[in-house]
Amino acid sequence: MCMRKIFFFAALWLSVMAQAVDLDYYKTLVDEQADASKGTTQLYNLEYAADGSLYLLSSYQTASSDEVGLHFSENTYQGATAAKWGSKPGELKLTNMKNSFLAKLDAEGNLLWAKADTTGDYDLAGTALAVTKDGGVIYADKFRGRSGNYMSFINLYDKDGRLVASNNMALTIDSIIVGGKKIARNDAFSWAAVTQDTAGFVYLVGYQADTLLPTRLDTVAPRHAWNYEGSKSDACNTVILKYKPQYNVFMDLDYIGAVINNDDLISDRPLGVNYENGKLYIAGTYKNETERGIYAACYNTDLEREYIVYHPINGSLQFQQTKFVDGKIFVCGGLSQGSITVGEKTIATNGTFNHGLVYIMNQADGAVLDFDVHSAANDVLNITVAAYPTETGYVACNHETLNGIQMIFNYDEQMNLISTDTIAYGGGSSTISVVGRSADGSQTAIGLRARTTSDYYLFNEEPMNYADLTNWYSIVAVLGEGGEQGVETVKTESNKAIKFIENGQLFIRYNGKTYNILGY
Repeated sequence: MCMRKIFFFAALWLSVMAQAVDLDYYKTLVDEQADASKGTTQLYNLEYAADGSLYLLSSYQTASSDEVGLHFSENTYQGATAAKWGSKPGELKLTNMKNSFLAKLDAEGNLLWAKADTTGDYDLAGTALAVTKDGGVIYADKFRGRSGNYMSFINLYDKDGRLVASNNMALTIDSIIVGGKKIARNDAFSWAAVTQDTAGFVYLVGYQADTLLPTRLDTVAPRHAWNYEGSKSDACNTVILKYKPQYNVFMDLDYIGAVINNDDLISDRPLGVNYENGKLYIAGTYKNETERGIYAACYNTDLEREYIVYHPINGSLQFQQTKFVDGKIFVCGGLSQGSITVGEKTIATNGTFNHGLVYIMNQADGAVLDFDVHSAANDVLNITVAAYPTETGYVACNHETLNGIQMIFNYDEQMNLISTDTIAYGGGSSTISVVGRSADGSQTAIGLRARTTSDYYLFNEEPMNYADLTNWYSIVAVLGEGGEQGVETVKTESNKAIKFIENGQLFIRYNGKTYNILGY
């Protein structure tokens, strides 16, 4: 046997031996439509409560007619029928409608309760969700009503799914004609995150461009008005709103106050928020006249800013999840056509595709601690969705979109990539949508999204495909005891073996080269 084949099979053995992640359970979310090409779901939030229960938030789409509904955990949830909208003058006409689905599972994956909301056309990318201090959930939504105007409700549910407090933000009903096209001005806002302090106060964090956010005390105006050129997210400001739940008093979330970032910026928007020891910590992205990058900020509970640190980054940034764990802030996403330098460490991208990004900051003062920019084989597009610390370093969840591969990266304490474990592949341009981890690290929930253009392989399970029902579907895959911390790492210095599927064939990347199953 030639040395290359010996090297190849040794690499294959190391790759298989490194796969020590256990799959506790998985659940699918399948949106069945009469026209299967119309069906689609996407997970936006996976949040753990202290008792190990898991909240999930997903969208599911309703076609213009013959809608069937969302299949989840042996139940079916119907959606709104878009064809019923637009029958009256001034009503919004839709061919497809996005419904909201909020559910809670216990630690074993049993469904505890679920709420399917079909009252509007939901923009779940602009919503925020967080677990409360008593195990309930706060859900700040964003949706269009029949008039076409956006609305937002901030709802607080207890652990059993009962609504205990709410606030309806009736946004300014206004529009403007730009280039002969009517644009709803009240669309220019989005929620990024929400949290609750130990006293029960709720803090909602988002951005606004040309939206006046109305409250019962005042109207929160943006830093400057969006001129409707380019993207609204490139001409916006961070805003923080504070509420106090008034239990049993009309189930009200009483508005307390708000603050915006008034620094001399073209734009800034938040990515996440964390309450800890009397402080609100926020991470976000910004742009001024000369640079763009990532920022970290700290506010006290009176909404007074204590620090803000701006970190310029060269290149184009794309963001996924931001996690606050063990005094560190993990900002994840992608970087293309650029580079990052921290101290003596510099990593530059290759080609034009996104490279997976992990950017770690110190929560106490906003300083950069470390980072990684991951270049995939052949420089294919890849995105890092979330990252966490472990006992021996860090882990990150990454996907190669064009190859349809979802992976776990294992780093040491110096952010050197030690090993990579494939958790799923196939399913068209499949991706990781969202990741959540329990407080004790015993479970990690990964939200996956696959297309029915090809079979999807999750761990060692039988291939799945729902081509007769839908187009895009989602999977909640829950890793068991030890989660990513249970991943065994294989130290191969700079060399690592990575398995992937391309055009139905198994390949191995090792030492910068790609081999087929025969070692060629």
